Order: sequence, then structure tokens, then C-alpha cells
Amino acid sequence: MKTYKVLIIIFLSTVYSCMVGPKYQSPDLPTDVSLKEEIADSLVKDSVRAADWIQLFEDSVLIALVDTALHNNLDLEKALARIEEARALYGFNKADLFPSFTYSTEIKRTEFSSNVISLSKDPISQANISGGLSWEVDLWGKLRHQRNAAKSDMKSSEETANAIRLSLIAEVASVYFTLLDLDNRLKITEATIQTREAYFTIINNKFTYGDVPELDKLQSQQQLDIAYVFRYQIIRQIKETERSLSILLGLPPQQIERGLPLKEQTVKAYIPDSLPSRLVHSRPDLRAFEYKMMAQNNRVGMAVAMRYPSFQLSGMFGFASKDLSVLLSSGSITNSISAGLFGPIYNFGKNKRRVEIEKFRLVQFQKEYERLYLNALMEVGNALTYTGTYKDEMIHRNSQVEAARKTLMLSKARYDNGYTSYLEVLINEQNLLSAELEYSILQRNFLISYITIYKSFGGGW
Repeated sequence: MKTYKVLIIIFLSTVYSCMVGPKYQSPDLPTDVSLKEEIADSLVKDSVRAADWIQLFEDSVLIALVDTALHNNLDLEKALARIEEARALYGFNKADLFPSFTYSTEIKRTEFSSNVISLSKDPISQANISGGLSWEVDLWGKLRHQRNAAKSDMKSSEETANAIRLSLIAEVASVYFTLLDLDNRLKITEATIQTREAYFTIINNKFTYGDVPELDKLQSQQQLDIAYVFRYQIIRQIKETERSLSILLGLPPQQIERGLPLKEQTVKAYIPDSLPSRLVHSRPDLRAFEYKMMAQNNRVGMAVAMRYPSFQLSGMFGFASKDLSVLLSSGSITNSISAGLFGPIYNFGKNKRRVEIEKFRLVQFQKEYERLYLNALMEVGNALTYTGTYKDEMIHRNSQVEAARKTLMLSKARYDNGYTSYLEVLINEQNLLSAELEYSILQRNFLISYITIYKSFGGGW
């Protein structure tokens, strides 16, 4: 008996080592690419983890908003629920590797009709209690491939949640900086309104006394009205942006608290002059998709294993008796054991086509992963370019604002002294407002470019 058990163990150990299907191999991707850009030397050197990179902006209100979003955002909560679903599915598939046990009990009493022919007219009683075992021995790895596919799907769900979390942080920060930009543009516009109102009063008084033509008065009125129009447009955008940010926070639409104004926002970060492209692999969206490839690779293995026979063991042990009082006695013992081998013979190529279907699906996953990887390199390169050029552009844009402000002052003096027409003042007013608004937008884009860098690298390096 002991020899028999040892042989069974050896047999099962041998067959369990058989696992048909392809081994997973990562796609061949360009890994020698170096991402280089010129970065300002004044930035402070700091390498951060994905969970901490938002603190580089040193705005306590922004950090609090991000924390609120991570706790309340509905898309993130849905992603976390998907993780729990995937974990449950993994446990469900993993259980198939082990025997299943069942039980049954039955008590039956039959009384025959006097109008039915029977050997006995006495009632017949019967009781039984039994336990059963059923086990499909995973000879070729079909169940292990199924378990591994479920595990990869679970890991993919976890990385997808990480990607959603990273995107959520980036989106909250981007919308927040957009809100600060709108606040700044509203401030610029209101200052412009005050200046133009004062100047319109002067021109209107001159027109009253006949010192300037009505055309100058009307042009000045138009400039004032244009500034008012800008003001109302920006107010609408601010309200819309606040509502959008509220939804990201998982809150009803409401007014959003502000921290540091746009001009006081700084970023404490250092970006090396050269970054290896392999860092892109740390992006959670790429990791999530690679786990999907692993799952599909295991489904190819499942399809291959289905072409081979399956081996199933089943058994039953219990008690059966016509007399309930002796049901558990040795004489009532009943048992059975069986083993079966089942496999396909010929089904017009269906099993072969199943393997081909899963293989071609795997190829599609591989090509999509390569496309995502190349797009990730493009995103990183663009973000590095934006960061480097925005900083230099701001220097010149600020110089333009100062020059436009001084030009407007001089043109007003020339107009007041009768050396030029009001058209020159009108053009310079438009130039100044346009330059100030563009500078505000540029400051916003500069801050968002750092968000894009950290997001494109998966949250840090």
C-alpha cells in the first residue's frame, strides 16, 4: 500500500511538471535611447518617489486638494473595486487546481399503491449520507495557465489603478494651475478696466470741451468695453473650472480654495540632462498593459493544453441503509473510485484554430504595447522640450510686457501733448493687455510642463 502511494506521488509530481504553451517573452523595444534636453542650472536637485512628487510645488492647498481627490474620486473608487473583483477571480481560478469536495444526505420513504403490481406492499425506507471528491489533474498546465492569467489580470488591475491615481494627481494639479491662471488674468483685466476707465474719463472731458474729436471718445469707449467683455468671459471660465475641479475631488460643485497666487508658484525639482528610456517602463499604464500581455500569453497556453487529454479522478465514501438505526454501522459503508481520461479526437480543426486565435490576439497585444511605449517616449521628449523652452520664453515674454507698458505710457504722453493720434494709444493698449495675458498663460504652461514630465515617467525616477 505504501509503495502504491509513493508511485501516485511520483506520477503526479511528474505530470505536474508538464506545462505546454509558450513561455512569456517581453517585446523587443529600443532601450538605448537617451532623452536629452537643456535644463536650467538654477533648479534644485531632487529625486522623488511617485507618491511624493506633487509636494515639489510647495503649495499646501494644492497638496490638500490632491489628498481629497485620492480619497473621494469616483473613477479611482471604481478602479479599486475592479482590483477586488480581479482578486476574487484569481482566487476562484486558483481553486480549480485542488480537489473539490461535496456531500449529500437523503432520507426517503416510499409507500406503494395497492393498484400497482409490486413484490411487496410494505413501505420502503432508505437513508444515505456520503461525501464525494472530484479532481481534474492538471497534466498539461491548463488550470495553471488559467490561474496565472487571472493573476496577471489582477496585477494589471492594480497597475491600472496606479495609472488612474497618477493621472488624477496630474489632472487636479493642472486644473488648479489653470484656475490660478484665470485668477491672474482676471486681476490683469480688472486693473486694465480701472486704467481705461480713468483714461476714458479724461478723453470724455476733453471731448466735452471740444479738445478732441468724438472718434477718440468712441475708440476709448470701445477699449473699455472690450476689457469688460474679457472680464465676464474669464469669470465664466473660473466658475466652469471650479466645477470641473470639484468633480475631480468627488465633491458637489463648489468654490475652490486657493493657495499661492500664480506668480508665487515655484517648483523644486531637478531634471537630469540625460535620462535613459528604460525609465519609461516604470509607467503604471505600460506595466498594466504588459500584465495584460502576460495574461494573454497564458491563454495561449490554455488553448494549447486543451488539445491534450485531461485526467480526472472522482471518488465517493458514505453510508446507506434501509434502517436509520444502523446507518452508521460498518455494514452500511459504501464507496466508489473512478479515473477517466478524456480528450479530443477530431473536430475539424477547431482546437487548432482556438490556439491560432489566441496567438493572433497576443500579437495584437504586443503591437499595441510597442505603440504605447513609443508614444510614451514621445510624451517624455515633448515634456522635456516644453520645460526647457518655457523658462527661456518667460524671460522674453516678461521683457515684452515691460516694454509694452512703457510704450503705452509714452504714447499716452505723446497723445496728450498732441504729437500723435489716438490710434497709436489704442494699438499699444491692445499690445499690453495681450502680452500680460499671454505671460500669465505661459506661467501656467511652465508649471504644467513639470506635471507632464513626472506623469510621463510614471511619477519620478
